[in-house]
Amino acid sequence: MECESGLEMLVVHQLDFEGGLLSIATQPFRLHMAVSAIGESSVVRHVPDFFVTMADGSRVVIDVHRVYRPAGERSREVFDATGGLCDAIGWKYRLITEPSGHYRQNLLFISGYRARPPHAEQVLTTAVTVLAAGPMAWRTLVDAVALSSGVHAALVLPCFFHGILVRMLKVPMEQPFSAAMPVSSAEGAV
Repeated sequence: MECESGLEMLVVHQLDFEGGLLSIATQPFRLHMAVSAIGESSVVRHVPDFFVTMADGSRVVIDVHRVYRPAGERSREVFDATGGLCDAIGWKYRLITEPSGHYRQNLLFISGYRARPPHAEQVLTTAVTVLAAGPMAWRTLVDAVALSSGVHAALVLPCFFHGILVRMLKVPMEQPFSAAMPVSSAEGAV
């Protein structure tokens, strides 16, 4: 997938992690809209960053904007007009800014675990069973799963990262990964 910036690529990872993504198109179309700034009306052209189709059939137009670069009055009007247009035709609209530091780092890290690692089914099934009693610390869970499944702890870790990415395991993504991080099983994970 071709993106215009690293932030846009990060947003693609975020959308994938959120789940329910069926298809995505980059710079999908050009909108021509009338906007008014301080009493002046004009037609502007705007190309949204993404057009997404969700598994539930909903359509979402997405613009990506950096937090450190405040949107000027004109940009805000364009974003508002895009949102209004989407509402009028039954689509959703999202303006996404870059995620916070730890969430961003964790998301980029687990994105490298898209491929299902060896022993993933065995490890994740064991982890979900162990977590039925409730959340537990990362290191404690690794040891319990390694002991129960017979899979070495070093091979358990990649399976856990994959499990987070595919939403079988849940962790507080806003915190740095650590041995004490609480892990729970995602609702419906089996």
